[in-house]
Amino acid sequence: MVNNFMENWRPGAMYTSELLWLKRQIEVSGIDVLIECGRQEGVSSLWYNQNLSKNIDIFSIDLDNRPDVLAKSIDNLQGTRVHAVTGNVFEVVPQLIERYRDKRIAIVEDAVKGWAGLALLLASAMFDNVIVIAQHNLHLGHKSRSFFEKISLSNVFPEYSDSADVRSLHHEFRENNRDLELATDRPIDHTSLGIISFAIVPRNAVLALLFKYKSEMGIWSPYKLYSAWQKNVKSYLWRQNVLSRYSLARFHSR
Repeated sequence: MVNNFMENWRPGAMYTSELLWLKRQIEVSGIDVLIECGRQEGVSSLWYNQNLSKNIDIFSIDLDNRPDVLAKSIDNLQGTRVHAVTGNVFEVVPQLIERYRDKRIAIVEDAVKGWAGLALLLASAMFDNVIVIAQHNLHLGHKSRSFFEKISLSNVFPEYSDSADVRSLHHEFRENNRDLELATDRPIDHTSLGIISFAIVPRNAVLALLFKYKSEMGIWSPYKLYSAWQKNVKSYLWRQNVLSRYSLARFHSR
């Protein structure tokens, strides 16, 4: 499936080494439900459908506000087991977490970038049935990447994995695809998909570090977001979505 994935690869999408790294974390953690935030044309969604255990339910959330992209997504995912959900990730994610309270959930955040995305992901981590959290676009040199590493208590990126074949695949991908650096603003020496599994590291320890360093997240507070979820404050969730897309805060050093 790697070759098929690369044929459909688009600038900005996950690398094959990142997807393999994610698959390993999902397998080790015994995940029942995968929630993908950010679908675009459904290329990664299709990879999940083809490569993850058939016992895993897959949900993919997107605003679906671009008709051309939505049409390609519908075409790519036709006949798959991916449940395509249209909506605001700040609203839909907690709904799915609550719906599957008795399931082990993995959340892959690839819709909202930087601190806003981390706020969504780390608020999700406060639910005990969320076992794996993954954030894409944690680029080398960005503050959000350093923050994620600081609270993780583990090797969160595939190039630092203790799995030799994951590191080998990343090396192969990097050496064979140097031209990708011309097509995107992403250097390929380092990946940008950070993953924490609470099947491997203690949740309480990670959340304690989050509380210790929470001021570094600025206006993007996982605690306020979690509280809004508990109280169902829809106006707050709507503002988070708008700010994450249009605010100048999005363009600050991540």
